[in-house]
Amino acid sequence: ELSLNDGVKWQTDKSTQTHIASFNMKLDAFNGSEKENLAAYQSLATDLTQELNGLIKDCKMQGTEHDALHIWLVPVLEEVSELQKAPTVGQAKDPVRKLSKSLNEFKNYFR
Repeated sequence: ELSLNDGVKWQTDKSTQTHIASFNMKLDAFNGSEKENLAAYQSLATDLTQELNGLIKDCKMQGTEHDALHIWLVPVLEEVSELQKAPTVGQAKDPVRKLSKSLNEFKNYFR
């Protein structure tokens, strides 16, 4: 379970901060656009997957900070995968909602 680092947010490296900011901007832009077609959700899933792949590739974090990031990251990867596989707009909305919640959680636990 994700927790604070002795009451303090976990420190992330610069590349993680950059990828999370980009991930957040893409998700915010999508959420503000009211798209109601499956292709838009699939395009978002592709964009978020690319961002997460970059985050994983570029991450230089180590130790407990790295472990904490992985606790947060695993469910995010699963939600993006669910978004990619969603056969309908209705089924794509839930992963997007959960991803937005996960980004808020990131802000509560990481800096």
